[in-house]
Amino acid sequence: MLNPYLDESAGVLFNKLGINNPQKLKEAEDELTRLRLSQLTARPIPGNFDLSHLQAIHRHIFQDVYPWAGQFRQNYDAVKLDYVGGPARRFTPSAEIERECKALFTSLSQDDYLKNLAREPFLEKTACYLNRMNAIHPFPEGNGRAQRRFISLLAEQAGHPLDFSVISQDRMIEASIAGIQGDDVPMTRLLDDAADPQKTLQLRRVIDFLEQHRNVLDWNNVYLATTVPGQTYSGSLVSRGGNDFLFREDRNQVLVGHRADVPLHINGGDHFTFTASDGQRIEKSHHAIQELAEQAVRKGERFRDGFPVVGSDLIPGEKTEGMVLGHTPHHVAIQTDGNSYIIAERARLTRELHVGETISVHASEVSLRVLERQKGLERAQGEVLGGRANEAGADGGEAGGSHAVSMLERTRQGRDEEERESARPLSMLERTRKTRGIEF
Repeated sequence: MLNPYLDESAGVLFNKLGINNPQKLKEAEDELTRLRLSQLTARPIPGNFDLSHLQAIHRHIFQDVYPWAGQFRQNYDAVKLDYVGGPARRFTPSAEIERECKALFTSLSQDDYLKNLAREPFLEKTACYLNRMNAIHPFPEGNGRAQRRFISLLAEQAGHPLDFSVISQDRMIEASIAGIQGDDVPMTRLLDDAADPQKTLQLRRVIDFLEQHRNVLDWNNVYLATTVPGQTYSGSLVSRGGNDFLFREDRNQVLVGHRADVPLHINGGDHFTFTASDGQRIEKSHHAIQELAEQAVRKGERFRDGFPVVGSDLIPGEKTEGMVLGHTPHHVAIQTDGNSYIIAERARLTRELHVGETISVHASEVSLRVLERQKGLERAQGEVLGGRANEAGADGGEAGGSHAVSMLERTRQGRDEEERESARPLSMLERTRKTRGIEF
């Protein structure tokens, strides 16, 4: 069946702008609809979450671009291929659109527009309705944007606001295809990310990072999601940042997880396997350690879970590396690579410590020394409490001055090497490894 909305000679939809170049039409449509969507955010269109409400939303979004904005498909049964060789999405025939829409909105009314539901039942029902709406695909173009705006309004009045801005286009397409095939689980998982403030914050930090480092990957054209507690993943580390990390799974999905799930020796580009933990439990653990650190060390006590106090357990001169879980003005709680926990005296640092960063602690004859690891360099920060520092350098070998000079020389050599390599095209694995020193 020929598409009556398509200018076959130009390969574009008939439009108000008189544009006959597909790329230029896309750019103009994106710009104009972005403005109209921002207007709907500031002043939502009132309605009864019914057929006319959905049409009014679509009409507002596309009013500047298409003469049929807000009108259902007529005499055209849409079939969509998302990529060459991919599965075809066959939508409701145009003659049945109005009947199917009325049935959907009658069901939504009977469900009291999803009000007074607990979080999980709300997500499951919303995923079902969004997939049903997409399967109908009532408009010639722009169904996804209108549907997401409609569902966002529905979710807000039901007390479960959604943030679709952190959902990549690739993930939405995958969840939509699964929904048409009768599987609502991917869409439910997608909505879980969009409805959880902690997860949306995780995704937003990663998106902002990727926007600044476009050589790593285009976030909107990959499946981007948070990890699921208890699920095991295998793939390559892209980068760490704060309490999170970015990970490319073997199935080519890009995932955001909790930094404590990554062994400290893993660097950007390294392949590893992990089981995702519960982020809320980790956050509570971090806060608890931070609150107890100073009290535990002052009293010389051990945590009930057996966490050792470092002052009595480290041999003088021994170095321990770990991730900062929490800190007070005088002490720092560290998780080591072996997933044990220690409390160290913080020393008189001249800089702030940040949760999630990797540090090394050295036990001297009388106290501890905290060293910062940054881009392969280790620098002593501040004086050792209660006594003199070791005369040896960070690793107990060269004297501090000569060690620093040699490290500086090696750093400069590395920069020269990077400049020589910069002109060579990079593979995806190489681009991943190039993020080794980048934190988001």
